[in-house]
Amino acid sequence: MEYEQLSLDELQKQADEIAQQQSVIAQLLLKKREEGRGDFIRELREMILERGYDLEDIASRLTRGARKTTSNNPVDKRRYVDPNDHERFYIRGPLPGWLKEQMQANGYDPANKADRDRFKVERLTLIEP
Repeated sequence: MEYEQLSLDELQKQADEIAQQQSVIAQLLLKKREEGRGDFIRELREMILERGYDLEDIASRLTRGARKTTSNNPVDKRRYVDPNDHERFYIRGPLPGWLKEQMQANGYDPANKADRDRFKVERLTLIEP
């Protein structure tokens, strides 16, 4: 398809369809990664037991020094993904540079909470936990 021949409305429709597809793919990727993680945990558990080690002992050694999350709030686990680059995401806290740049490039003020919220809804893909 030659995009140069499309009207503004047709290009916007194409962009919306692609963004929707990217959102679906991003959610499927997360789901597949979670499934893979479960398989890995089962395999690891079997290996530990086959070799005669204690699960709790190995788990405590693996987590020594690991930072534990203190929040069970699902809002904290929401993830906003850049639909153009799924390697870029925002969870919470200070805005990453790429997000500030995109906001400014699209006429939003990163210092304004209403603009930040509107930008997340309009321009980023929300991935629920």
